[in-house]
Amino acid sequence: MKFSSVTLLLFVATGAVATPVDSLPNQLDARDGLFPRRTFPGKCTRSDNRCKYENSNGKTVTISCGTAANKKCTKDNADCVYDDANRSVKCD
Repeated sequence: MKFSSVTLLLFVATGAVATPVDSLPNQLDARDGLFPRRTFPGKCTRSDNRCKYENSNGKTVTISCGTAANKKCTKDNADCVYDDANRSVKCD
């Protein structure tokens, strides 16, 4: 065999081995069930832009709403939700 034939054969074999196979584990998201998502509903006040909710221990927690326009508290006693997995709060 010539050197060029061996090189071509090696190149083709390497390409076949290195081709990724789309298998079932690649389709599953391992992080999906990693942390249970817990959301805590509460009420927010517009004047201080803070959300007040009760956590899993039964304690009342006050946390600041976001500063972005879509996360600010729009009116007094509006609903807000604290997401425990993301540690984020969204006020309506």
